[in-house]
Amino acid sequence: RERRIPCKFKILFRINNQENMYGNCMDISTCGVFVAHGLDVRMDESVEVSLLVADHSDGLVEAMGRVAWINGVSGKRKPTLPQGFGVEFVTMKDESLDLVRKFIAGIAKART
Repeated sequence: RERRIPCKFKILFRINNQENMYGNCMDISTCGVFVAHGLDVRMDESVEVSLLVADHSDGLVEAMGRVAWINGVSGKRKPTLPQGFGVEFVTMKDESLDLVRKFIAGIAKART
């Protein structure tokens, strides 16, 4: 399992092809993200995510995923994180995966 890298930026997501919503991405790995949001979601729901991992449009990452875990109001699975849900990436284009890898490498380098 890959380590998640803490971060914080806006993320656009859509559950089960419904309306677009914005949340905050609180951590990221090549396998998924944690989305801070008060929406009531269910395990294994389909999630489409779009996020910018750079300061320009070339950094747009798009992926399809599923709700892998939930940090609810009661019974937080990870107390250090706010209310929200973990998204496991199911499909992602190679270009998006490369952008996530570069983003993570840049954060790791900046923290050393």
